[in-house]
Amino acid sequence: MSKLLSQLRGQVQTVTPSGGFKGLNLPLTISGLPAGASFPNSACAYNSPIAVGIQTSVTTPVGSYLLTFTCTYGSLVHSATATLIVTAAPPYFTLAVSPASRSLTVGGSASYSLNVAGFNGFTGNVIFSTAGLPANSTASYSPASITGSGSSTLTITTTAASPTGAYTITITGSSGKLTKTATIILYVNGANAGYTLSANPPSDTEVFNQFFCTSTIFAINVQGTNGFSEPVSLNVTNVPANMTASITPTSITGSGSATLSLCTSSLGTVTVTVTGTSMSGMIRSVSATSIVVSCLPSYQLTVTPSSATVVRGGDANYTMNIAGSCGWAQTVTATASNLPAGATFVSVSVTGSGSAPLKIITATSTPAGTYSINIQTTGGGSATLTLTVKASSTRFTLSAAPSTLTLGQGATGSAVVTATFSQSVSGGITLSAASLPPYVSASFAPASLSGTGSSTLSLVTASNTPVGTYSIPITGSNSTGSEMNVRRIALVVQAPVSTISGRVTQSNGTTGISGATVSYFQNSALLGAVTANANGDYAIAGLVPGSYALFAASSNYKTWIASPIAAPANGTATKLFPLPVLNPEPGMREYIRLGGRLVAIDQGAANTRLLDFEGYTGENLGFVPLPAQTIGNVTLSGGQVFPTTLNLPADPTVVYASGSFDWCPACMETITLSFAQHVRSLSLFLMNGLSEPISYRVSDDQGGSQTFTIPSNLNSGGAAISFEATNIGQITITTELATGFWDIFIDSVRYTIEGGAGFPSSAMVGAANGPSPKINVSISGNNQPRPSNPLPAGPRK
Repeated sequence: MSKLLSQLRGQVQTVTPSGGFKGLNLPLTISGLPAGASFPNSACAYNSPIAVGIQTSVTTPVGSYLLTFTCTYGSLVHSATATLIVTAAPPYFTLAVSPASRSLTVGGSASYSLNVAGFNGFTGNVIFSTAGLPANSTASYSPASITGSGSSTLTITTTAASPTGAYTITITGSSGKLTKTATIILYVNGANAGYTLSANPPSDTEVFNQFFCTSTIFAINVQGTNGFSEPVSLNVTNVPANMTASITPTSITGSGSATLSLCTSSLGTVTVTVTGTSMSGMIRSVSATSIVVSCLPSYQLTVTPSSATVVRGGDANYTMNIAGSCGWAQTVTATASNLPAGATFVSVSVTGSGSAPLKIITATSTPAGTYSINIQTTGGGSATLTLTVKASSTRFTLSAAPSTLTLGQGATGSAVVTATFSQSVSGGITLSAASLPPYVSASFAPASLSGTGSSTLSLVTASNTPVGTYSIPITGSNSTGSEMNVRRIALVVQAPVSTISGRVTQSNGTTGISGATVSYFQNSALLGAVTANANGDYAIAGLVPGSYALFAASSNYKTWIASPIAAPANGTATKLFPLPVLNPEPGMREYIRLGGRLVAIDQGAANTRLLDFEGYTGENLGFVPLPAQTIGNVTLSGGQVFPTTLNLPADPTVVYASGSFDWCPACMETITLSFAQHVRSLSLFLMNGLSEPISYRVSDDQGGSQTFTIPSNLNSGGAAISFEATNIGQITITTELATGFWDIFIDSVRYTIEGGAGFPSSAMVGAANGPSPKINVSISGNNQPRPSNPLPAGPRK
């Protein structure tokens, strides 16, 4: 069907074809458009009429045009038609005046240019008139009228009696019923008019804030004189790179004030210049000085992350970061507003600079949704956080057993988390733990569940985890976060409590010894003792976690000092003591580590001696005689560690002396005994400190050599070596192992001094007090630093 359209050239005509194809957003074409006409539409609208805007130009020929609108879909073509009638627009004219404003002094004149432009064949005569002139002034036009198009000059002349001020003047151009208007501004100044420019205050002092712009405000005053009425434009110059400047407003007419704002980011003095330029070209300048004298203690607040997503009943964890400057040492606390229903806010304050956790704890009743949370801190800080709370999944539930887990500092515990699925969840769920206390780690095994099943949650506390009770949300979530659920468990962190327990038995390891005494040491100091019950069971409770040495004793049994045992935090260490029947064999020796030192225990018929070998310092080994089967407070001598020089004692009756080199992996090739004076009839006793037999070669510097194997330290005995050669000055001990390490003890070194007038004929390396002369014997080797406990567990014999 056809529609009749009438349109003036240069206008837009909206066409809505009807009766045509209602397409599927298909390409649209229009044929029959006149020259200079166009349309913006490119598609047919789906299931509705289309509005087509046709734009003609002033050059489009006047006439009637049949338009065809076509939509095409493959072989389907549908069309609709309409008639467009283009008619000529009526003639008209425009009026323009320049410049928009002028200034003059009373008694003077100002000129403006008028421009008349005719359109659509306009040929009328335009006559000008003026309204709004100052009193005692006139306006003249040259020419007074314009036919069609053209220009004229307007001249406004004032007299000495014309009042000063700013005048808005209206110019009207009339041609029959057609009129156009334009406005201009005339500023009339008095004779000798001018203005002054000033800053108030001329300088200002501020305190610097590192994190915020330090603002200084000045009033810039323009004061007109002698009827000054024209505008003055204001401009700021000499602004340094570390400062910003702005002035409002940028122009003042006659008299008035503007606000100058200076903002600096550093300490110091800065002077800027404000320049005023009037319309008539009068220029004035003024200076403004900003003095930033000191640094204001302040801080900058950031909260990370800016957004969090939790299932209702879970925790949203954030971190508050305080970056202080200029000696900021105040305590900053945070509060929150706009929390969702049922949610609570938990924060930790920060003093000075630092970070602290912020937490929003939601309830199972908290409505699902997205919330904008406002955080405010003391001192004026603020931040906005986004919290998204999701509804709990109906496809699965979580449970945990136990619901409360009690651990000590530095301990490990576990709970079983069970997921029960009522419907399947694509990809299963992943388990995570949030809101962990400081220095606590959590892990799940397995970390994800694809259906109903359980995972073991392991929690590990540290020695510095604060004591307290913590609520830990356990969250199960699928990969997209569309299915989430939470279950809380309580973690109670306690101070560490350690216990060492065990049993004192006969040598069969099963029959308990009633009433046995178990003493316990730390760092060589006796801390206390407990008595075993009728079954030989004992327990030492309330210990601080660490390493302890234990001593078990009972009548008619040999004493036993154990190698160190570690008392774990919040747990129990077990140590059994199978005591052999007492055998008062002189010279029986056991080796232990006590307080990090190598110590020998000599068990005899009448007493027990403790010898501090690593603390040996010369004449006095520092052995301590003790009543049989008992031990008391012992102070070890301390001192150097071998190799060192041993002094030959004057008393040959001393029977206890030893030296050792131990645990040097694949590096100790030899041990050398060097004598300051040649000796003969040399003998010594070697003991193996390892738990495996080792072969050695012992040679003297006179050609004598012996090879032998020493059994492990767990089997009694050693090797006695003797050399009858004369003039022996050195003994060398070499291991037959190509690799490995040594743990060898050199005991009871006896010899006769060659030609030793005034010396005893027989002596040994040992310890005693006496005034007689001494001869030096040195023990050396390529020893390495020893580990803290080189000796294997068990007695040394």
